[in-house]
Amino acid sequence: MATELANWIRESTATTGTGTITLGGAETGFVSFEDHPDISSGDTVHYYIEDGNNKEYGIGTLTSGASWTLARTTVKETLVSGTFDNTSPTAISLSGSALVGIAPVKDAIASPGSDYVFHAWASFDGTAGTISLADSLNVSSITDNGTGRYVVNFTTALPSANYVVTGWAGSDVARAAGQGRFLSKWGVSADPTTTACAIDCFYTTSASADADFVCVAFLGG
Repeated sequence: MATELANWIRESTATTGTGTITLGGAETGFVSFEDHPDISSGDTVHYYIEDGNNKEYGIGTLTSGASWTLARTTVKETLVSGTFDNTSPTAISLSGSALVGIAPVKDAIASPGSDYVFHAWASFDGTAGTISLADSLNVSSITDNGTGRYVVNFTTALPSANYVVTGWAGSDVARAAGQGRFLSKWGVSADPTTTACAIDCFYTTSASADADFVCVAFLGG
């Protein structure tokens, strides 16, 4: 399931301690999780908590009810009495007058695990004897599986294997009619996984072909 982002959500909570938060309704000028059209019960969200000078950011799960609740599933960062912790943070103990919302935090917009950016991408020369990356994000290596066939290996595993694959392949060598190069995911036995994805470069005639320029990207999932 995607981790949701939404604008202008901010609620109060009278919850105390370090457990699941009972949401207390929208602050003036904001909307509640329950009333936001982009949010549903069961969603996971990038939440933040402000309780005086103490702050917490994490991944939480929403549950509907007489009052909606937010389970603090994974605490990612805290700032407590001026001390920042993103190594081994634990849930801050709430006073009973905290604020809870969604913010465009770094993990939500700039990490390989985000739902809102490309998880990984790569460009490389598929004709080289030993394939090396020209440039990439979250790709550790390219495996040559034969003419026109490559496996893109991810540095950090993707959230699921249900991602979208997009790309382009071409050549700067003169070619006959029908020899434009295309890119696809190939092979029934080579379904995408969270750690790698097999791709195929081929002519318009359907014959596999190495390509000088291969660009591929992965998002969603």
